Amino acid sequence: MMKSILFLPYFGNIEFFHVLMKSEEAIFEIWDTYPKQTFRNRTVILGANGPLNLSVPVIKPNGSKSKTCEIRIDYTDDWQKNHIKSIESAYKNSPFYDYFDREIMALINSKEELLIDKNQKILEFVSKTFCIDTNTSISESYIKDSNLHDYRQILSPKKKTDFKTHEYIQVFSDRFEFQNNLSILDLLFNEGPNAISFL
Repeated sequence: MMKSILFLPYFGNIEFFHVLMKSEEAIFEIWDTYPKQTFRNRTVILGANGPLNLSVPVIKPNGSKSKTCEIRIDYTDDWQKNHIKSIESAYKNSPFYDYFDREIMALINSKEELLIDKNQKILEFVSKTFCIDTNTSISESYIKDSNLHDYRQILSPKKKTDFKTHEYIQVFSDRFEFQNNLSILDLLFNEGPNAISFL
């Protein structure tokens, strides 16, 4: 078992939860300078036209020097309605949609001010659903040099991953070849409680 440094994602991908499950302990970094284009405020689901990015708009109170723990969610536009509509369209015909849709929609609709608070609620829901019992904590200051497994930069949409998800039946498998390492939502709606075996 290992100790890892991670970040708090918005409905993290399958690789993220695989890392979390195999970690004996995980520390979530919130004192780093908030990076652009990461899974902290986005997730990728499989829609009728292929992979679809869902992004949470954010406000950086200190511009490019803002810390992750300072990032606020921007509710100016109704992005929640768009996310819910996209998820419903993508997964309403999945085997386990009716089991989890209310809780998922409630998580999206909740009005946390800070991005880390919303993501922490999502993480707690997924961990409870999959019985992930990794010891977790939030960083109290920026973690510099460490002998821990550092995934802060590795788990990124800008980096190609060698991680391969064991294949399962996806909603639009009649249209597309298997889509690897999507949002945990894809695995949850398609496999339900059995999803843990894919992590």
